[in-house]
Amino acid sequence: PAEGILQIHGGAEPREIRVHLTDRTQTFTFPVLPGDVPGLVATLDLVGVEPRLNDHGDVDPELRPKAAYAQASASISVPPKDRDVVVKATPKAKGLLPGGDNSVAVETKDAAGNPYPAEVAVVVVDEAVLALTGYTMADAKNELYTPVGYVPHLVDSRVYVTLAPKEQLRRMFGGYAPPGDGNDEDDVSARGNMWGSAIGDSFGAGGLGLSGIGEGGGGRGEGIGLGNIGTIGHGAGTGSGQGFGSGHGRLGGAAPVTATPPKAAMFKAPPEAPAAEPVAIAEKEEAHKGAGRVSGAKPIALRSNFDALAIFAARVKTDDTGHAHVDFKMPESTSRYRVMVVAWDKGNHFGTGESTITTRQPLTVRPSAPRFLNYGDRFELPVVIQNQTDAKMRISLAARTVNATLLESTGRAFEVAAGDRVEVRLPAAAHMPGRAHFQIAAGTDDFADAADVDLPVWTPGTTEAFATYGVVDDGAVGQVVSVPDGIEKTWGGLDISTASTALFALSDAVLYLTRYPFECNEQLASRVLAIASLKDMLAAFNSRELPPLGVLQGSVARDLELLRARQDRGSGGFGFWVSEPWPYLTIHVGFALSVAKQKGYPVDPGLLSGVERYLAAIESHIPYYYSAEARRSLIAYSLFVQKRLGNPNPVKAQSIIQESGGIEKTPMESLAWILPTLAGDASTKQLAKDVAKHFENRATETAGAAHFTTSYGESDYLILASDHRTDALILQALLETEPGNVLIPKIVSGLLGARKKGHWQNTQDDAFVLLALDTYFQKFEKVPPSFIARVWLGDQTASEHAFRGYNTDRVQTEVPMPELFKMGKSDLVVQKEGKGRLYYRVGLRYAPADFVLPPLERGFSVTRTYESTAPKGAPPDVTKDDKGTWHVKAGATVRVRVTMVATSERHHVALVDPMPAGFEALNPALRVTGPIPQDESTKRSSGWYWSRSWYEHDNLRDERAEAFTSLLWAGAHEYVYTARATTPGNFVVPPAKAEEMYAPETFGRSGGDRVIVE
Repeated sequence: PAEGILQIHGGAEPREIRVHLTDRTQTFTFPVLPGDVPGLVATLDLVGVEPRLNDHGDVDPELRPKAAYAQASASISVPPKDRDVVVKATPKAKGLLPGGDNSVAVETKDAAGNPYPAEVAVVVVDEAVLALTGYTMADAKNELYTPVGYVPHLVDSRVYVTLAPKEQLRRMFGGYAPPGDGNDEDDVSARGNMWGSAIGDSFGAGGLGLSGIGEGGGGRGEGIGLGNIGTIGHGAGTGSGQGFGSGHGRLGGAAPVTATPPKAAMFKAPPEAPAAEPVAIAEKEEAHKGAGRVSGAKPIALRSNFDALAIFAARVKTDDTGHAHVDFKMPESTSRYRVMVVAWDKGNHFGTGESTITTRQPLTVRPSAPRFLNYGDRFELPVVIQNQTDAKMRISLAARTVNATLLESTGRAFEVAAGDRVEVRLPAAAHMPGRAHFQIAAGTDDFADAADVDLPVWTPGTTEAFATYGVVDDGAVGQVVSVPDGIEKTWGGLDISTASTALFALSDAVLYLTRYPFECNEQLASRVLAIASLKDMLAAFNSRELPPLGVLQGSVARDLELLRARQDRGSGGFGFWVSEPWPYLTIHVGFALSVAKQKGYPVDPGLLSGVERYLAAIESHIPYYYSAEARRSLIAYSLFVQKRLGNPNPVKAQSIIQESGGIEKTPMESLAWILPTLAGDASTKQLAKDVAKHFENRATETAGAAHFTTSYGESDYLILASDHRTDALILQALLETEPGNVLIPKIVSGLLGARKKGHWQNTQDDAFVLLALDTYFQKFEKVPPSFIARVWLGDQTASEHAFRGYNTDRVQTEVPMPELFKMGKSDLVVQKEGKGRLYYRVGLRYAPADFVLPPLERGFSVTRTYESTAPKGAPPDVTKDDKGTWHVKAGATVRVRVTMVATSERHHVALVDPMPAGFEALNPALRVTGPIPQDESTKRSSGWYWSRSWYEHDNLRDERAEAFTSLLWAGAHEYVYTARATTPGNFVVPPAKAEEMYAPETFGRSGGDRVIVE
């Protein structure tokens, strides 16, 4: 027999039940209350007596029985069944034509089956998109009512009680003490000499097993188990527990399995998707008359809406009878859609429901175009014609293009058997960079379908360009224009721009930021910083080259959302991607957010507060290995941003100079960042004047320009240091504090002269220089223009425009390359007549006739190879001929190996490998990719350090693969990915390229390639 207490925790109220155990197995029950959701913890404590054993392990009747005790706990899951909202989603038509009208009827009931009003969200999504990640809709109950995972750990001090000395001597040393001499009152339980494995058990379906209660000499056990929910019963679990005794205890029999194991409930598998049902087209003949059947010469309807999302109705309320309807129009894809409904009563009741909709039509045209084209590509556009009727079809097919050329007849005629499909290939070639447009139509006497394909055509990887800028104050200037030899005659041209303000000269820098191919957090922040700061100028700027204002402003909103998603939630900081936060990057993002907020862009409060929290504790976030100069510069930049956010700290700004040992020893950038803070406080105004004087003394001047230099030694890469940024920061600081400083026009002249191809060295430089120059032009262009600008090319007038008053008008003239070839060598003359200054830009764009470039090394050596993944012994499906052209079998899986060699340590490296348009990278993160062949040569040795890849982040995009690292050690490094040859054709492949993003003059490229997919 044993006495005990059963304690119930974690539910509606704590409960204690006194129990008395009279049999070897016994059942105890307790009620499960409504408030016990999502689960309980049951704890059982038992005490009793048991006989003692002699040295042979037999019961010794001369010894008084010893105290026995047992403890155990178990979690009991209590599912929230009474809080279910039973949701039924019934489409009006489970099968219909693409683009047809449809609706979903939603019915909600409570757990008892009664009508239950609720608020529901209805989503209809293409299954093909959901399959990419294997998405299944989560039930809110499973997220909000998680199973109880905590099981109390019971500790009993009785395990440390030892036997009486007499008993101990008799057992350990053979001494004799007669029983019953009165000393037995001191007899107590002894702790065994080892932990047994017979106590307890993980809490399984049969419940909780407990055994292994014994003396030190041997193990014997009694089974105590937890049966069904709310019941204590005889049983034993399946795992191992703990017991006191040197031997193994004896477990009781197993209880019937009737409840779901709590452990399994905690890791519940997603529900299986509903079985696919055969779908027939609703009202087949009538539907065909509308969208699929041809009547005389009626135009064929072109399907163009292929959105994956058919409807997202976020808030739909069911009425008192639990019913609601949602009407929508299906996209024009032929696909299977999943209907997902989530219900909530705005309290604690939740539910979900699903169903499916399939769209198809009797005759379907399905093009399988590549995702992009390169200028110079020739390819075969696969088009699948599918007959989903019970009779064969005689098909007539036609195609037309814009900015592409069909290389064979645009018309075809063929038969497609009932329920079958046929692939037709249309040879085509890209015409000019931009966008290529294809329309394909197919029909019979009764049915027809058409599809639309639009894809980008990238400029050749071998394009080159240069531009010259100038001003005309009086009279005219001349320039000789000559077309280079050995270039492509159909691409490029001469661009001539004139304007009355120097602001137009910033357009190339803005374009550089908007077109920059990488999107790490620094580059996103720099783009936000530039576009937001130039918001007013861009609103008035009418430039053909710049994207529309709405597109630019939309890019700011998109970049801000990407930053919000990548923010480290713990510290509020930012790394380059989603990696460990960097102090400089976090401050830089804070600067961009402050400018965006000032210019009226909506900035997420949580995003901004996280950055402010990081900046307030910036010193604690700077790693120990940063140099003292870099550390002070980061604190200075942080103070600059905090001032913009309304939290100036002149005392801390002054302390930076003091800690550095005076103005002379303080980094120039640090001084530029803290100067506005010092100048804005009365107590530090004189110090601000001394800083400005220091700038004048430290400037490196020529007759017309001035610039500054700064260095942080080996810490340069940690704060992305550059001299152009230093110039821009000092210019901005002087414009804010001493707009009459004699250095200002010279710094501006130096910055404008430092451009290459219209922009500065990198995204950092561009952002800070644009910010400073915009401030300068707004302050100092005071003379209202009033003049006529004329441009002649040879004996022809290229443009003429009158500039009157302040404006940002820009006159753009483009002379296509074929016209330049006809004109030959010509004189270009730019003339101004009137008051004011005329700014002009002359740029030439061209591409060498040979698209395959040779390799080039300027700090990196890069090579690229394509490898077959065919099994050993099988014919290779990737080969290279004597001319260096790669031949790949259509449908083959290709391993792409890019090798990069750095001769010394490099910083902020980007490795980019453009792909042939006939390839598509295989992303292992997607469920639909399937197994990817193992690359034996990339198997690394075990161990964390040696198994790391050299890159910190990589991207697989439509047209290229990318890998990035902030620090690259000297040596050879490989980047390997896998692609599939999807489209037949002859493709131009631009070279793979490695570069330092913030020092792009350090770069290297492989040779260009040609790949034929056949």
